[in-house]
Amino acid sequence: MSGEWTALPNVTPQQIIASTKIRKFLTGSLTAKVRAYPPFPGKEDSYLRALLARIVHATTLCPTNKFKAPEDAEPGVVFEPEDQAEAEEYAPVAATALASATGWVTRYPGILDIGRTTNPPSEEEEADEEDAKPKGPEPQKEILPLSSIEPTEWATSCVVQGGPPVAVARSTRWPGAYCAYKLAGKTQIFTSLYIGYGHETLKVPFRLEAPPPFQAEPEEVTEQEDMPLEQENEATIAKFTLELAEEAANLPDEETE
Repeated sequence: MSGEWTALPNVTPQQIIASTKIRKFLTGSLTAKVRAYPPFPGKEDSYLRALLARIVHATTLCPTNKFKAPEDAEPGVVFEPEDQAEAEEYAPVAATALASATGWVTRYPGILDIGRTTNPPSEEEEADEEDAKPKGPEPQKEILPLSSIEPTEWATSCVVQGGPPVAVARSTRWPGAYCAYKLAGKTQIFTSLYIGYGHETLKVPFRLEAPPPFQAEPEEVTEQEDMPLEQENEATIAKFTLELAEEAANLPDEETE
């Protein structure tokens, strides 16, 4: 019997970037703290959501030419999968046609290093040398959906075991991610599945990010010289002298009495 489903929170670009800098296994508790360095901005539910976003956008495939970009899509501009339409001229192909990387394309846009699928909109402002703002990172080339897959990141094959052939694409970047395709009669069946630990294969060994540099030593404290006692007592003596003078002025005159 399955347990209760819980909706995960929306993920932010900062959380996606932070998830790429740590190698942390999930505890299974959505409210658990993510104890890692650099600190992750959120609980385990946000960390899980960030991993799912990275996996789904990198490992969800579909047959080549089955879907097409929206008619009003501008060249080089990212479009959402729900805006894609099934190509009317597409004819179902045998599973053997998907036994190579050319038979598959991505379904979702790729996630950039800034934690987004698109670059932030550019602000066109007049250049002011006196009030020049620091420039951000150079925009990355956006990874469009329905793009060809990299043969170095996928292992493709066709499996035949007494039934209809099944084409399988296995991700070498995300171990545990599979895409399968089968043609049953005239019906196409394709799906994506992931069973893994949430860690992608790294090109270089993982290294913990170094802590920030130590704060520079502060300047030496200069002690203030003590004021001479005579000078320190001048203000007190002047105060009491003034009070005594006021009291003397208020005393009654003995001759008038």
